[in-house]
Amino acid sequence: MKFVDEAEITVHAGNGGNGCVSFRREKFIPLGGPDGGNGGDGGDVWLIADEGLNTLVDFRHQRTFHAQRGENGMGRQMAGKRGEDKVIRVPVGTAVINVDTEETIGDLTQHGQRLKVAQGGHGGAGNTVFKSSVNRAPRKAVPGSQGEERELRLDRQRGAFEPRLYFHHFRRVQQQIPERIETWFQFARPAISVRQPPEFFAVGNQQIETAEAVFGFFYCF
Repeated sequence: MKFVDEAEITVHAGNGGNGCVSFRREKFIPLGGPDGGNGGDGGDVWLIADEGLNTLVDFRHQRTFHAQRGENGMGRQMAGKRGEDKVIRVPVGTAVINVDTEETIGDLTQHGQRLKVAQGGHGGAGNTVFKSSVNRAPRKAVPGSQGEERELRLDRQRGAFEPRLYFHHFRRVQQQIPERIETWFQFARPAISVRQPPEFFAVGNQQIETAEAVFGFFYCF
């Protein structure tokens, strides 16, 4: 298991649906009037704390998240469907920071805690909204507004029991651990992370527990 301290993601809330320009057309009703519906609101982006997760490594592979767009309005005064929210699960103890402003949006410290990080756009108004005694056949509709887009930095706050590995200790670790284990400490790009080793190491004819062979070289915070 890998423990990764930070990850950067981009979230896009859904855009609002456009309003509809429509007029009632039925037999024997020559002047039906406007009946265009409103567009649906766009979906929001939520972060939810999950105690079953203990790493942010998944965000290295998927960094962009989109909520669903709201549907456009339709005739017969039918409003568009609201877009579905996008829910992103993160480990408990994750701090959410806006990359552009360096502002802390919130901390997820309890299991099941939710935090809205991007607001969906509002649906546009159909031409029924603009009907009045002066303008009985409006041909005007409003497009939906844009959803919020943010770049976020997720920073997992570690507890005192969780170790971090210093890179200047790699040489000493490699000298005292069998060669087949050395590849665990060879990174193409430096990152503060920990790889869960097997339960035992085999050194000669003896088995040494992991805690003695590896975690003795960690600094704990």
